[in-house]
Amino acid sequence: MGPAKREVKPPKHLAEFEGYSGARKRAKKERQVYRLLRVEDVQPALLAHEVHVLWPDDGVWYAAVIEKLDVPMLTAHVRYPETDEEENINLAELITERCIALVESRPRDVDLGPDEIPVADSSRLGGREMESGDEEYQEGQESDDEVLSDDEQVGGH
Repeated sequence: MGPAKREVKPPKHLAEFEGYSGARKRAKKERQVYRLLRVEDVQPALLAHEVHVLWPDDGVWYAAVIEKLDVPMLTAHVRYPETDEEENINLAELITERCIALVESRPRDVDLGPDEIPVADSSRLGGREMESGDEEYQEGQESDDEVLSDDEQVGGH
């Protein structure tokens, strides 16, 4: 017989952030949550990681990648992969307003903390996770281009 297979584990700094997925059996026992970002989370290790930004006007969490980070100033330059748009954000403001989070895994049988919202129940903050294949997301994008009927147009004449 050959040598026993060993389990490969991620480096601790990667396991703490979203995006790392372990064994399938573990996935059944865990759930994805938005963990609201805290000031102490703003460290150089956050660079190049995905965060989720809540846009209160439409109540949707949008995935963004931190491309530049100024830790002392609590600012960042992010890119939204869905649209390829970029913007500079004030992390201190978004943290205070509870509008920026990391997606992390938590055991299903453990109570969540006050700064953790299940991704499936993110409406507690008015938003929700939108995937690129989400029908509502695609319909919402198309609805801006719809032609209004005569009755719907302003003035309706």
